Amino acid sequence: MNFIDKFSQVLAKEFLLKENSRLVIAVSGGIDSVTLLDSFSKVKENLNLELAIAHLNHRLRGQDSDLDEEFVKELASSYSLPCFCKEVDVRNYATSNNINIEEAGRILRYEFFVEVANLFGARYIATAHNMNDQAETVLMNIVRGCGLRGLRGIASERLIDRVTLIRPFLWFTRQEIELYARSSSLRWREDSSNLSLDFLRNRIRLKLIPFLEKEFNPEIVQVLNNFTDIARAAYEVVSSETKRIIGEHLEFHKNGEIKIPIHIFGEIDKYIISEVIENIVVEIFKKKPFSYKNIQAILNLIYSETGSYLKIRDDLVILKDRGNLTFLPKESWNLSEKEILTTKNSNVCWENLILEFEEVPIATVELKACPNVEFFDYDKIADQFVIRNWKKGDKFVPLGLKSFVKLSDFFVNQKIPLHKKRRIPICVSQGEIFWVVGLRISENFKVTNRTKRVLQGKVTFLDKDE
Repeated sequence: MNFIDKFSQVLAKEFLLKENSRLVIAVSGGIDSVTLLDSFSKVKENLNLELAIAHLNHRLRGQDSDLDEEFVKELASSYSLPCFCKEVDVRNYATSNNINIEEAGRILRYEFFVEVANLFGARYIATAHNMNDQAETVLMNIVRGCGLRGLRGIASERLIDRVTLIRPFLWFTRQEIELYARSSSLRWREDSSNLSLDFLRNRIRLKLIPFLEKEFNPEIVQVLNNFTDIARAAYEVVSSETKRIIGEHLEFHKNGEIKIPIHIFGEIDKYIISEVIENIVVEIFKKKPFSYKNIQAILNLIYSETGSYLKIRDDLVILKDRGNLTFLPKESWNLSEKEILTTKNSNVCWENLILEFEEVPIATVELKACPNVEFFDYDKIADQFVIRNWKKGDKFVPLGLKSFVKLSDFFVNQKIPLHKKRRIPICVSQGEIFWVVGLRISENFKVTNRTKRVLQGKVTFLDKDE
C-alpha cells in the first residue's frame, strides 16, 4: 500500500469527515506539515473537501521566522489555496502569563487555528503530529511525572470550540513521512531550533529515543504508540468511575469553590481519587494537569492539620477545611488571614511546601547550614503552636544575635520582596516566633549543650507545575 492509499484509509477508518466540509491545515513549513498539505491535496477531490492553510509566525527565530512565513505563502499559492498568516510575540506572552515558551506557543497556535477555522467556516483543523511525536510526548510526560491522563499521549481527535482537531499522521512514522516527501520532491524548511538540546522534547528525540532503539528495542516508537492505545482504553474505564464520583460527592459553590468530603478517601480506591483531583483541575478549573508528586501531596492533605493548604499554582488553592478538601480559585483566597494550630509531631501543608515536625534522637542531630532542616530545643516549644503569616509588628531574635529584630527589617536585610513576605510561614510558640521558615530560627529556641530533647523541622518544596 502506498503512502496516499494508507492516508486515505486512515481518514476513512479513524475520522468521520463529513462530505463538502472545509478543513484548515496547520502548516509551519517543516517536512511533516508540508507532507500533510500534499496528502490532503491528493484526496480532497474524493472527499469533497475545501482546504485552507494556517501559519503562525512565532517571531522566535528572527529572519528565519519571516522566511518560513514567506515560504508557506508561496506554498499556498502553488496549491491554489487560501492562506491565513499571523504574527505573535510568544516570548512576551510567556512572560506575561508566567509560563514557558513552548506552552505559550502551543496556546497561541491553537487559538489562531480556531480563529482561522471560524473565518474560513471550517469544521476541521488538521495538524501533522506523527508517531514519533507521540512517542516523544509519552516519554516527556513520564519523565515529568504523570498519571494515566499523561500516558495517553496526543489525542488523534478532539473538539476545540466546536471545531474538530484531527491528527491523521499519528498512524505514520517520521521515516514514512520523510520517504514520501523526498520521493515526491517536496520542498520544506528546516527549523534549526529542533536541534537545540535546551528543550526537553529535543533531548528526548535526539538522545533518548535513539539510545532506546539501539540498546533496548528498535521498535520502541511503535511500542510506545501501542502503549498509548492501552492507556486510553484504561482511562475511559477510570473516567467513567471518576464522573460518577464527581456527580455524587462533589459540592459546587457559587464563589467557585469545590469541596470533596474527606470520608470518601476511605471508601474509594486511592488511584481513582487521584483521577478525581486531576479531573477537577483539568476539566473544571481548566488548568494543566498537576504532576504525580503534587497529586500525592494533595492526597496527603487529609492527614494534615485543619487549615493546612497547598498553593501549587498562583491561581488555585487546595485547603483542608474540617471534613472537606476545598479547591478555591485565587479570588476566593485571602492569604493574609491564614493561621494553623498544630503540634510537635505533625505535617502541615502550606502553599507550595510541606512542613514536617518530629522529635529526633539528640545523638543524630547535625547542625549544618541547611535552611530546609532545622533543629530546636523540644522543651522550649509548647505542645501546640501556631503557623501563620507575617503580621505587622512581628519581631524575633535571629540565630546568632542577642536582641529582638523587627521581622520587617529582617526581610529587608534578606532582600525578600514585599509580595513574598506574606507567603513565608512563621512558627510561633506562646506568642514568640521560633522559626521564620526557610530563612532563620530564633536564638532563644536553638539546640544548646543543655538541651535534653530535640524537635526537627523539615521543609519539602513541591514541584511548581506550570
